[in-house]
Amino acid sequence: MNKSKYFFGQNTLGQVLKLIPGSIITKAVKQTDSDFAVKKFSTLNHLYTMCYSVLADVTGLRHVCDGLLAMGEKLKPVIPSLSPAQFPFSFIQ
Repeated sequence: MNKSKYFFGQNTLGQVLKLIPGSIITKAVKQTDSDFAVKKFSTLNHLYTMCYSVLADVTGLRHVCDGLLAMGEKLKPVIPSLSPAQFPFSFIQ
């Protein structure tokens, strides 16, 4: 039996992230100027990463990176701006 490579539907993380209005996030970013010196990992990406770590009950940075890498293609429709290459976490440290 062949597995389908196409993902129909959304996972729980995608459903939760769609409940957060973008206007609230942009308003908070403007008020606090949190994206002032950001190069790649914006406040929105940080929020998505923190929501994933809470929902997945992840305790370490390596597990956050591995989990998001594993879910990469499934999250693209929900979070197009979050790519694994943008993760600021370093495995070298």
